[in-house]
Amino acid sequence: MGINDLFDGITKSINQFADEIAEQRLQEKMQDNGLERNEQTWCQWSAVI
Repeated sequence: MGINDLFDGITKSINQFADEIAEQRLQEKMQDNGLERNEQTWCQWSAVI
């Protein structure tokens, strides 16, 4: 395993962790607003259409 592979693995782990935190925060915000993810997605798509 080279140094590039090591850094790639670290980067992927950090990105996965950041994505999980972002998803958790999104869920919390939607719960605060009384929306479920499907409802918010529908609202976003409705605005586009």
